[in-house]
Amino acid sequence: MPVSDSTRASTRTRPVLATLVLAATSLAAGAAWPMDRFELVGSARKYQDTLQLTDWNTYEAGAIWAHHPLRLDRSFTVQFTFSLRAAHRVPPQADGIAFVIQTDGRHALGANGGSIGYQGLHGVASVVQTWINNHVGFSLDGNPYDAPAAPADLGAATLVVGEETVTYDSASHVLAMTGRLKVDGVGYDIGDSRDVDLVALLGASEAFMGFTGGTGAVESDQRIRSWSFRYTS
Repeated sequence: MPVSDSTRASTRTRPVLATLVLAATSLAAGAAWPMDRFELVGSARKYQDTLQLTDWNTYEAGAIWAHHPLRLDRSFTVQFTFSLRAAHRVPPQADGIAFVIQTDGRHALGANGGSIGYQGLHGVASVVQTWINNHVGFSLDGNPYDAPAAPADLGAATLVVGEETVTYDSASHVLAMTGRLKVDGVGYDIGDSRDVDLVALLGASEAFMGFTGGTGAVESDQRIRSWSFRYTS
């Protein structure tokens, strides 16, 4: 039975449309991906040139979705950086974030706490779950607790910073992630790979991509610091 410091009640609030240019992107050679518009849902907001999913408040859930849908029948690469900081620089921290591809729409938001704003959505995710749960890697069923174990005790850290590259090959149906975490200054390489046909799994040729995060009885300042995207075929 997964352990969380929070309730699983769904948190849904009025979405806010924001404008923020995080990184240059492209659909193909010479074609621009319009990633200057985002939907901010729940506790998510623009803050200090970053996207803040949760702040130092309890029982939050936040999401940020690209305004334009993602084609699942094309190959693509997503790169992003993030930071997770314990409240008042004193651990523990909770509960983590996820890069998510989902078909519930640009106003979707899952439950708070250990569900990290992802559980309850029809989608797949690259999970970074903290608290005492500590998972890093892919979840293909809307459940962050199904992701692989983290390489360190993330919930006991004051500061976790990371970078990830997520790729999908629409021909071979391989979803892959590589990256690196620094957990209170100690580095760990991370990675995961799954054989999955996203069109067949999600039952759609288009989906929305973005990020979710959640806190429970313990908080964390959780931010996306950069984000870039491109189709590769």
